[in-house]
Amino acid sequence: MKLGAHQSIAGGLHLAPERARAIGLDSFQMFTKAPQSWQEPDLTGVQIEKFTSACIRSNYLPGHVAVHASYLVNVCSANELTRHRAINALVRDARRCDDLKVAYLVFHPGSPGKMGADTGISLVANAIVDVLQQTQKVTILIENTAGTGQSIGHTFEQIADIIHRAGNHHRIGICFDTAHAFAAGYAIEHPADAQSVFDDFDRIIGMARLHWIHLNDSRTGRGSRVDRHEIIGKGKIGTPFFKWLVNAPFAKGIPATLETPLEKNSTYEKDVNALRKLQSRARGFKSERK
Repeated sequence: MKLGAHQSIAGGLHLAPERARAIGLDSFQMFTKAPQSWQEPDLTGVQIEKFTSACIRSNYLPGHVAVHASYLVNVCSANELTRHRAINALVRDARRCDDLKVAYLVFHPGSPGKMGADTGISLVANAIVDVLQQTQKVTILIENTAGTGQSIGHTFEQIADIIHRAGNHHRIGICFDTAHAFAAGYAIEHPADAQSVFDDFDRIIGMARLHWIHLNDSRTGRGSRVDRHEIIGKGKIGTPFFKWLVNAPFAKGIPATLETPLEKNSTYEKDVNALRKLQSRARGFKSERK
C-alpha cells in the first residue's frame, strides 16, 4: 500500500507534490481548484510544467496522484441547471488531470433527490460517459458514499450498476472510503468481518476496479449514514481494521490517502508514520482471503 494524504495547493499546484515529498508520502491527493467554487480556471502552460516537473523531481508517477473533484459536483441533481453545471465541472477537472498527467479523478455520485435512485444511477452513468468521451487518459474513480439523505453510491450494488450502465469502460474505477463504508452500514471493525466485506466487493464490483483508498476513521457509528471523518484509531472503526487493511495482500501497491482532521499548520507526517508502524508490526500477517 502506498500511504499518503490529501495535500494543499495553496500557493500553486506544484507545491502539493513538494509538500507530499517533504513529509515522505508515497502518494497524495489534491484539488485542482477551490473545492467550494464553480469557477473552472484553465491551466497555463507554466502551471502545467511546474507541476509535472515537481512530480518528476519528487518521484511521483501519474498513478501515485489523484485529484478530488469539487464538493459542489452533483451530476444527478434534480435541478437541470445544477446538473449540467456539475457535469461541466467534472469534465473540466478531468481535462486538467490529463493536462497534469494525473491518473485518477475521484468524485461522489451525488443525490437525485425525489427522482429516486434508479434515475440517479442512470444520470451518473451518463455523466461518466460524457467525461470519458471528452478526455484521453484519466481514470474516473467513483467514491462510495455514506448514504446521507438520498445520496447514491452507498452500496456495492449501486456502484456496480453505475459502472454497467456506463458501459463497463476500462477507465472507470473505485475509490474506497473506509469511513463512508462504515457509516453506510458495512461491518468492517473486525478483520474477519472486513474480509467478508471485501469479498463481497470483489464479487459485486471486482477488485480490479479498486484503484484508490481513503483511509478515514469514523466519528459516527456503523449505519449512521453520517459522513464525519476521525483520526485513525480514535473513531468508531478502530485500529484493528486499519492494521488489517494496510497489510492486506489485495491492497498491496494501491495508493491510500488520509483525509482525517488536522490541527492548524500541521501535516500528516505523524499519522502516516503511525500507519507504517502498523505495517512493520504485522510480520507474519496472513490474509484469510482465498
